Amino acid sequence: MRLMSEFSDLPFRLPPPPAASPSNACWNFYSAVVTSSQMGGFSSHPLQNFNRLSSVLERTPPELLSEIFLWTLPLTREATRRAKFHATDSPWVLTHVNRRWRAIAISNPSLWSLVTIKYLPSSNPTFSFPLPMVETQIARARKLRIHFHGCETADSLPQIAVFQCLVAHASRWEELCLLLTSQLVLLLAGLRDRVPLLQRLWIEWDQPKSQAGMESIDCFETAPSLVDAGVSNTFRSIPFRVPVQQLTRYQFDGPWEMHRRILLQVAPSLIEARIIISFDNDPWPNPDGSGIIDLTSLRRLCVTHPDILNYIRTPRLEEIAVHFAKEEEKALPTYFVTILSRSRCPLRKLCLVGEPAAHPTADILRNIPSIVELSIIISPRAADTAVDAFISHFAVVTGSDSTIPVVAPHLRSILFGCRGKKHINYTLYLAMVKARRKAVGCALERTALLFKHSQPKLNPSILNELDILRREGLQLVITEGSEASHAMKVWTLHPRWIN
Repeated sequence: MRLMSEFSDLPFRLPPPPAASPSNACWNFYSAVVTSSQMGGFSSHPLQNFNRLSSVLERTPPELLSEIFLWTLPLTREATRRAKFHATDSPWVLTHVNRRWRAIAISNPSLWSLVTIKYLPSSNPTFSFPLPMVETQIARARKLRIHFHGCETADSLPQIAVFQCLVAHASRWEELCLLLTSQLVLLLAGLRDRVPLLQRLWIEWDQPKSQAGMESIDCFETAPSLVDAGVSNTFRSIPFRVPVQQLTRYQFDGPWEMHRRILLQVAPSLIEARIIISFDNDPWPNPDGSGIIDLTSLRRLCVTHPDILNYIRTPRLEEIAVHFAKEEEKALPTYFVTILSRSRCPLRKLCLVGEPAAHPTADILRNIPSIVELSIIISPRAADTAVDAFISHFAVVTGSDSTIPVVAPHLRSILFGCRGKKHINYTLYLAMVKARRKAVGCALERTALLFKHSQPKLNPSILNELDILRREGLQLVITEGSEASHAMKVWTLHPRWIN
């Protein structure tokens, strides 16, 4: 697939530098290199370019070069895919260029703060992440961001040794992402009262037997700085105790009654939440005025059951993602009318996850004209006819029959994501986009097609027409693979610091 264009809510752009002056200098340096290249300052000969750039870097002040080094670091989601230590990865590779680079790299603790360790069944834990290398990285860092993925079936002794090494420096942890095994979970008790800087926490389990014998996790209950906490129990519901009164982000899975108890405590501070219903066999109480939970600060919400909308009041909600089953699609507008009438919230972004439902979605948008961005994540089980009907429904009729109204003309963004091995009818999609762009009163500015799996090549004529729309100002993305998967996770409010 071809990347057609870029826009801010999709992770396909180089982030701007921070406001600090060294970063601005770094940006100016980068811009100067690009400008020089565009104006002929760099030749087509790789060796000449390398020598010229090396000469420039040798004259660069150390503090500026240190900032440039930060731009070489992999994204967290890229680093956590690597199941083995590589000396050719940044920041390690920076220490092998020359003495000057080595000294600068070692002296910048920010280069060494992210520690990612991922064990696999097929790997040898002793050699995948050698303990001396982990100790060296910790010594060079100041604050630590730990991403540790244990493996139940790999040798546990090297995993325990590395994790104990990290635990010895728990007072410096700022974030912790853990994939737990039955052996690693025994070490958690030693973390109580030892994580004063920990702000972000994510816990999940490698296998069902990883949870064996575990009744609760409470070692983070006294973490004074914790504001973002999440757990994915997956196999069995285990109580997870954290200082809920101070949380600004929440992502737990469990029965509704567990969520209700926690939300009543966390309500005043909560800004973002993913409420995942699982392990729930009990009937829910009838929603009434006395049982409504006031989430007065909540801005962003993802729910796996639309019924949750009957139990909350969200006066500041701006963004919502809702997973729904086929049998729930007709009732979707009613759920939204209920929460809107109760909350009067300034909702601007809507993401629906399931089989595209054209008429219910149109009803929601008609009832809530403040929504300007619509994201549809298509279920792997969705019928192709439903997808085609949805796209056709949102096309503008431009023929002689002018009595057919435009569907949601206020939408500025219409984004599609496919998690399964689905295909989009590009002819219908192109017709929809072209019609909305030409129609008077339609606000469409941005659109995207994201695919988790690889797609067949676009028809050249369709690709050409899409490219014309892009050149005319449409912000357009068509892409596949890991970047597409990441964007869909962003739409459904997965924690960005992990994904």
